[in-house]
Amino acid sequence: MIFKTILVIYIILVIYKTIELYKYNENGYIMNVKGDEEYYNAQKSLNPFVYTYYHDINYDTLIQEKPSYLINHGHDIYSIKGYSDDEFFNVYKNKKIIESFSLKEKFISLKLIKDYRYLFPKIYSLSLLKGDISIPLQTCNHNYNIIGNLEGESVLYLFNPKHKEEIIGKSNPELKKWGHQLVFKQDEILFIPNGWSYIQEVRGQTIQYHIDIDSIFTFIPNFVNDIKDNY
Repeated sequence: MIFKTILVIYIILVIYKTIELYKYNENGYIMNVKGDEEYYNAQKSLNPFVYTYYHDINYDTLIQEKPSYLINHGHDIYSIKGYSDDEFFNVYKNKKIIESFSLKEKFISLKLIKDYRYLFPKIYSLSLLKGDISIPLQTCNHNYNIIGNLEGESVLYLFNPKHKEEIIGKSNPELKKWGHQLVFKQDEILFIPNGWSYIQEVRGQTIQYHIDIDSIFTFIPNFVNDIKDNY
């Protein structure tokens, strides 16, 4: 009986939290946030926002720790030295680097997030991008979709969920007219609400980390949405 009661309560909370998660601001825009107080207010706004956070990690710290490190990425293997030596380098959202260099504790503390205790799972990854690279449309299907810029610069275009139908199946150049442009600089962290999408363009080089986070109440519907949008 107790188990059934707990299960019913959990299902009710899943439905409620999922409905809350799908709300969005039709007049959304990119906010620039300074200080913790503005940060907490920005979380409630349903807008993407940029927060400055000074990191003590970059390419030099990685190469000094493991100069011969090989990156297993999909079916390919890259030497980490190639990021400085080669003209083109495209490793996007690699999870193995995070574990190899024990990087999680070196990023922004997630305790800043209001519902920190209910977050599950927390998926970390790292991108090393160099050259003329266009990241195709990425849909943000998690409670929190965080990108931190450790080094370099790129340009992102963020799309409000109200444009979901217009942007489906479009190439990056076709998408830009619906997007909010952001020049994403070193030591900036971008928080993207659930339901928003983005493309990214790199014309030089950048190193970024990604944290995709769900909660104990939304990880199942978010997982389903992720599968639908990627297949």
